[in-house]
Parts: sequence; C-alpha cells; structure tokens
Amino acid sequence: MTRQARSFYAAGLSIAALGAAAAPTVAPPQLPVAPATVQLTSTPDGNLHVTLNLNVKLSGISPLATSAALVCSGAVQTHNSVAAVVSAANGGALTDQLYQTWFTAPQAWNQTFPLTLSHGSYQGAQAVSFTVPSSRFLDQTHQHTIPSPALFVGCSLQLSDGTHTRLATLAPGTAGEQATDSNFSYIASGSNVVAVMQDVTFKPW
Repeated sequence: MTRQARSFYAAGLSIAALGAAAAPTVAPPQLPVAPATVQLTSTPDGNLHVTLNLNVKLSGISPLATSAALVCSGAVQTHNSVAAVVSAANGGALTDQLYQTWFTAPQAWNQTFPLTLSHGSYQGAQAVSFTVPSSRFLDQTHQHTIPSPALFVGCSLQLSDGTHTRLATLAPGTAGEQATDSNFSYIASGSNVVAVMQDVTFKPW
C-alpha cells in the first residue's frame, strides 16, 4: 500500500473556552504551530503503517475543568464516506449519529492522549505510530477490497472536573461567563472535534 500524491490535512485543534467570572474576555484562539497530519508508509507486509502528529493549543478552559484529553480513533472506509464525515467534522456540521459511528466506534485504532491543564491552558505536540492490518481493507464479506479506500482519523476533546468527564461543548458567547458545575465543559470558540483523512492505493511488490 502507498499513499496517493494528494494528502488531506485537518486544521489543528485551537480552542478558547469558558473563563472565570472575574477573568477578562477570552481572546480569539490562535492557530497551532503546525496542522494535524497523518503520514503513511508502505512495506511489503501489506499492512498500513501510520504516524499521527497532533499539535494542540487550548486556552481559556473553565477553571473547574481539572484535566483534558484527546480521544482519537481510526477507521477504514470508502473515500466518499470518509470525505463526507471529515467535511462535517471540520465544518461544524457533525451530527450525533456521525459522531457515535466514527468517533466512538473505531474499526482500526483508538488511543487517548491525556492533556495536563495549567491555568486553563495547554500547548504541546502529541504523536503516535500504529499499524492498520491489511484485513481492515476488506469488505464485510472479507472477499473483496473496499473500493477507493481511505483512512479516517478523528479526535474529540474531553474535559473532566474530577468527577464527570464530558465531550467539550461548543457554546459561542460563553467567554467570561460564570463558571459552574454544569458548564465546565463549554468552549466559547474553536472546535471540539478534528478529523483528517488519507486516501490509500495498492501497488505490487
């Protein structure tokens, strides 16, 4: 397997969130140092070897949120289906059904990246390498290769107050709002999910 010449990049996570009541208005989120990328390498074993690099920048997280994490998953499906969900995720149009199907029920890989918050902020790089076995590129009957296969990788931001862990909720206009137990997971701008895709082609060895 080898990647096509065309690569797809997701916007890096850049999130501003709910601040304490006495804090100044949260500044607009800044762009990350580099975008999130997926790099693929091919070897004669027929498996897909993936390196995922995430550059994360969070700011203005509620003071009641004691920790954060990126929950990431991967799947292999047809190009059109992956393109549709990546467009929806990065365009702010991800439905609950698509989220449950693609972000919480991975078919190829999943991993959680803990993020240590400091004064409601985090900035750093996360990287991981994993292998997608060639069997993941077969359809449900395991008789044919998925047509025009593509790799999906999606990550969602989870926030915890030490008791509850929730998916961050985009709630514009909450910057500077009084922090409460019920809104510790609100973010005022940015995105609570990010997704990236990479087309995959086969070649003889």
